[in-house]
Amino acid sequence: MDIMLGFELEVHLPERHDNFGMGDCSFGAPEQTPWIARKTVAKELEKILNTSVKAPRVVRDILTNWAVLRENSIDHLDINNSIGVVEIVSPPLPLEKSMASLKLIFDYCHKEGLFTSFLCGLHLNISLLGKGGQPIHFHNDFKSNLIKLIDERALLETCDRLATDFTKTHYDYLMPFEAFKLCVDSQYEIGSSIDDLIEANKNYAINFEKMDRLVPYIEFRHLGGDWILDSFELIDSTVLNLSGAIQAAQMMYHGQVNEEIPPQILSTWTKRIAEYENDVRKTLALYNQLRPQLTIYEYTSPFLEIDHRDLAIQTEYGYLAKSVGFDNNPDLHLDLDNKLIMATDFDCISQKGPLSLAAFTACYLLWKYEKYSNYEFPIKEVQHILDELNSN
Repeated sequence: MDIMLGFELEVHLPERHDNFGMGDCSFGAPEQTPWIARKTVAKELEKILNTSVKAPRVVRDILTNWAVLRENSIDHLDINNSIGVVEIVSPPLPLEKSMASLKLIFDYCHKEGLFTSFLCGLHLNISLLGKGGQPIHFHNDFKSNLIKLIDERALLETCDRLATDFTKTHYDYLMPFEAFKLCVDSQYEIGSSIDDLIEANKNYAINFEKMDRLVPYIEFRHLGGDWILDSFELIDSTVLNLSGAIQAAQMMYHGQVNEEIPPQILSTWTKRIAEYENDVRKTLALYNQLRPQLTIYEYTSPFLEIDHRDLAIQTEYGYLAKSVGFDNNPDLHLDLDNKLIMATDFDCISQKGPLSLAAFTACYLLWKYEKYSNYEFPIKEVQHILDELNSN
């Protein structure tokens, strides 16, 4: 299997002598970056990449072309020294050629002063080619294999991207479902029936949306921040690790491990599977010991005069967790100060799960708190239970 890599790099434009064709910006930059700025960047990239680079006014299918696109999701006016923002998009290229091109673009950005902020991302689009250069279509077990193989939390922590709405992890989302299934059926084989639960949208750091295309690929959204342009070696090693994970996930089918998978990845697989199963069992153990109860309460916002419903999860020892936005895209967080670190969305309103799933979600968040936090949980009886689980 050959690796193909495309990427999308979001960068800010700085003030310079020609302002990328935008004219005088001394009285403020335009809210929307004009086409002429994108065209200017495209022409400059053509010289360093030695290939055609488009600046399309209307985006259609740009998979086979380099392009400088409009980036409307970033409010560049809030960023110091930014007079615009663009997205540089590559076509899928062989891995080494793609990374060489990315290095050239980084060098160009440094030379011309283009920069990234905490709002910017570097998205990686990875696909596989088989014999004769034909695209490989991913099998049914691929998604769950990949989720178990990649330690997304460690990667997001390295990239300082843990607390964003666009880098949620499938691992966190699946844990409560797995614990719930094991609670209902003690003979349930952990990880055996999760494919239908895995969502495909760009709110997740691993985006499976494009997996069913004629030329399927997986988008990785972990990389982003003001450090991107100064960290090529980290990005290069991350790309290699993700590429290896994709190949291994495709080689594993129905639990059968292909002997061609490198020993290092097989070792990672063994450790990750053990961690996955342990997290499910610890979540269920917490549920069985705490027996959390759910309470829905209604209130009227004093500012907007809008009726709200929220969900509280409590134990005999006190409140454990609360919801935010219960009626629409609910999030659940532990009743703590560091809410963002230990928060996750939970699907208890759609047909995917019952309302009681929120209790399993709270228990999983509690187990995550024990694993990753340096602080004791404020309810001492709950902390005692966590200590006992940790010692087993």
